[in-house]
Amino acid sequence: MLNDIRERKKIQNEVDGINRQNELILNTAGDGILSLSSNGHISFVKDAVLHLLGYERGELIDQPN
Repeated sequence: MLNDIRERKKIQNEVDGINRQNELILNTAGDGILSLSSNGHISFVKDAVLHLLGYERGELIDQPN
């Protein structure tokens, strides 16, 4: 049981690291990028997308694709 907890903790740490890395990539890219959650809703929007489409961030976040 202790090994299972350690393995889950290790996997969670790896997932967290990947998520941080992906967020860094998205934040530093100059292009218009948006990200969708697993349910198809917009979860991340770069400022370039807002400028291109003429929307405010709050109008797009959590909206269906």
